[in-house]
Parts: sequence; C-alpha cells; structure tokens
Amino acid sequence: MNVSYGSVLSLCCFLSCVSTNISAFKTPDEFTPLKKVMIYAEGNNLMTQEAVEESVMNSFLADGIDAVPSLEILVPTEEYTAEKVKAILIEKGIDGVLRVDQVAADYHRQHIPEMKIGPSRTEGQIQTYGKRSQFSMQTYQNTVGGFDVEKPRVDYTYDLYEAVSGKKLWTARAFTGGNSCVSLREAKSHTHEEIAERLIKEGVLTASIKSRRNAYKRK
Repeated sequence: MNVSYGSVLSLCCFLSCVSTNISAFKTPDEFTPLKKVMIYAEGNNLMTQEAVEESVMNSFLADGIDAVPSLEILVPTEEYTAEKVKAILIEKGIDGVLRVDQVAADYHRQHIPEMKIGPSRTEGQIQTYGKRSQFSMQTYQNTVGGFDVEKPRVDYTYDLYEAVSGKKLWTARAFTGGNSCVSLREAKSHTHEEIAERLIKEGVLTASIKSRRNAYKRK
C-alpha cells in the first residue's frame, strides 16, 4: 500500500513554513525616525512596479507604518526635476523614500526521493496444480516521495533615503525561501513584513498609524 501524494501534500501544508534572512546597515549618524515613506520600486515595466509597490505598502501598513506608492504621488507620464520632487514630497508630508529592487522572484524545483516508511508486511500464497504445489511470497511496505515539488524564493534590496536631503539612512538585502506549500505571493509579503519590523526595531521608521492589514486596494 502506497501513501498518496495528496496525503503527503496535506501534511506539508499543515507544516508549511517560510523564513527570511536579512543583512542590513544603518547609518551611524543620528537622525529622527521617519514617519511617512514613499515606496519606489525599480522595475522594467509599470506592471512590475505597481505590484511591488503595492505589496510593500500593504506590508508596511500592516505594521502601522504610513506608506504610499510612488505611482500615487508621481505620475509616470510627467517629467520631474529633483526640486519638483522634493516640493511634492514635502507637500504630502513624506519624509522618507524607500527604493525597492526585486532582484529575483521565482520557484526552484526539488525532487523528493521515494522512501519506505513503517513496518513491512509479507503475504504468501499456495497454489496447487494437480499433485504439485507452488508457494509465492510478496512483501509490502508504505512509501512516500518519488515526485518533484516547487519552492518559492525571493530576493530584494532596500535603500531608505531622507526625502529632502537625499541622504541614505538604511540599506538592506533580504532573501526568503519557503516550502512547496508557500506561494510566491506569500513569500514576497513575508519578506516585506520582516523588513517593516526590522525598520521599526532599529528606530529608522515609526509606527505612526494604526496597524491595519489589507487596507489598500487599488481602484
């Protein structure tokens, strides 16, 4: 008797996990923790930029960090001078700009080898042909594995700047990996949430608004 793939998958989902490793550096210079940041995502197209900015912002809002996407502040069809951008940020009460670069976001395939588990069971059978008898024996044992799974992995860099002076206050790189029951979207959100918590813990940003999850939905 074989253990079904579905049974293994159900156990996997019950034990689903995701982990993030962060390497970060904060400027040694003293500064007042920022209260509101604009999220600016590096991307090859507007679709990627919009998706990353929204994901980061939702994660920040969940931890009480006041954040807005750059696409809500700076119109893509307009051209801005540095002075114009500063004026807009000041008008909107934004004192920090977080630049996010999605280095990688994909799945990697891993083969789960077949393994025998539990006690074995042996069955025998005697067949008689006239005056002759033949004995056959077969051993059964439960097995798991023997299939491929896909695991998410994401890699981001983060650079936080003071809005008016343009001084870099904090920089980080984060890598997240999960098991086969974690979606790519969940891995991305987990990464941004860990970054938000790290920024608050290190006194770089303040949780200036009430914590809320899934608060932002683009119309």
